[in-house]
Parts: sequence; C-alpha cells; structure tokens
Amino acid sequence: MQIKDNLERALNFFFPNECAICGTDIKPSSLICDNCRIEISSSGPSVTVEKHKCCDVYYFSIYDGKLRELILSYKSGRWRLHKILSRLFLKLFEYYPPYPLLTYIPSTTSSLEERGFDHMKLIAKHLSKKSGLVLKKALIPAKDDRQYGKNMLERKKLSEKYYSHCTSKEITLIDDVYTTGATIRDAVSALRRSGAAKVKVYILAKAKG
Repeated sequence: MQIKDNLERALNFFFPNECAICGTDIKPSSLICDNCRIEISSSGPSVTVEKHKCCDVYYFSIYDGKLRELILSYKSGRWRLHKILSRLFLKLFEYYPPYPLLTYIPSTTSSLEERGFDHMKLIAKHLSKKSGLVLKKALIPAKDDRQYGKNMLERKKLSEKYYSHCTSKEITLIDDVYTTGATIRDAVSALRRSGAAKVKVYILAKAKG
C-alpha cells in the first residue's frame, strides 16, 4: 500500500491532472472528480418519455449544470470523456431497453474539421462494445449542395438533412443534446424513408424550456 501511495504521489507531481469540469486536482488516470461524477450520475435518468408521431424520445437529464459542462468539455476536444458519456446511455438503457441495432447522429464536415473527431460516433462505438448492440452508420449528411447535373430525385435528397440506406425495421438512435427536435425529426424521417418501422431515440440532455 505504501509503495502504491508513493507511486501515486510521484505521478501526481510529474503528471498533474485536473477535473475536466471543475478543475479540481485528480489522479493522472482520472477524467473527472468524484463530486462531479456523483452529481451527474444522480441527475438521471429522467422518468419523462416523449412520445412523438415518428418516435419515442428518452433523455438522461436536463442540459444544465455539471452535465452541460461535461458535454461542452467533450465537444471542445477532450475526447476521452466519451467513456463517461457512454455510461450515462447505459444507465438510460437499463430503464428503457433499446432496439438491437444502434446508430447515431453523424457530425457535419465543418464540425469534424473543428473538433477533429466525430463525437457521437466515438460514443456509439464504446456504447456498442459495452451494451452488445450492433453498431451501424445508418445516417449520411446530405452535405453536397451542388445541384448542377443532378436529376429530380438527387435534388430532392439535397433538400433533406440526412439520407439513409439502412433497411432495419427497428433502430436505436443516439444524440447528445435535444434542443428544438429538428435534427432528430430529420434523422428519423430519413430512417423511416429507408424502411424503419420503429425508432427509439436516446438523448444525453434536453435543453430547458
């Protein structure tokens, strides 16, 4: 025990580390402090289920406080936080069982260039590994807005935010923040056009209001 304590002190000295949320000094191997972890974990899952015409929406908690700071810290470049966020989805799954096929809202080209990684894809890969759900990239951003030389069907696709070639009938869709619901509606519409009959949507945090 004494050797372990000395080694930990040495690591803390040479490799100082702080909580990604509050800045408190933590072990070199940790990502956030215990206080922030407990506060976030105890904030959900929410018991509210939003039933929409196109899908059911489940969310872990409100986009506020420590959870909001955690998501913002992750999206600003602290990619290792994806493991903590994945655990929140797993906790949500315990209350509301998902469909076996898992997909996610993909990052836009501009977001990828800004962050350097697809934040929801990273979470989805870890979530698939821990949950046993089958991961599939079912949504593709319709990012090419050049319409010259395209037929009517191709032009119609460009007016839509996403398109999909996934033919699965039941799909679990994840995203980080639910604000107006426009992104989710566009994504679910694309999945339904491709053949999905049922879609369950899981969100880390819902914006207040």
